[in-house]
Amino acid sequence: MPRRAAKQFHLRLARFCGEDRGVAVTEYVLLLSLLLAAVLIAAMAFDGAVGAAWDDWAAWVRDLMGNMRDVSGASEPL
Repeated sequence: MPRRAAKQFHLRLARFCGEDRGVAVTEYVLLLSLLLAAVLIAAMAFDGAVGAAWDDWAAWVRDLMGNMRDVSGASEPL
């Protein structure tokens, strides 16, 4: 019986070493981490400019939504 268990263990180990699905997932996680780090560094580097651009964009959307409400004649905001 111990011989059979050793053979099954060897087969499972060989099958585990032959699989490469985990490697692909690890690569994607590393790439995602690098991308996230780059975005965070860029956001910290352009902190004031990003905040101003975000505020400008928010004001544009607010104006756009207000104009849509005026055109549609709705009395409540969209």
